[in-house]
Amino acid sequence: MSSKVIVTQSGIKSESMVSASYALEAYKDVYVFPEAYDSKFKGNNKLIKEGANIITNMEDLVDN
Repeated sequence: MSSKVIVTQSGIKSESMVSASYALEAYKDVYVFPEAYDSKFKGNNKLIKEGANIITNMEDLVDN
């Protein structure tokens, strides 16, 4: 089982972004909830653009 980093809410300049960015650089699985309505959490969408996986339901987290 691989380790996973899950980001629920992240601003562009936040500790969550730092941790998630390091995880992406280390080829760890990073999962985020897409954020369309609250500008405080634009970091989520930035992480998706950088290669994080999108969480839309619990099945998205289950290993295949």
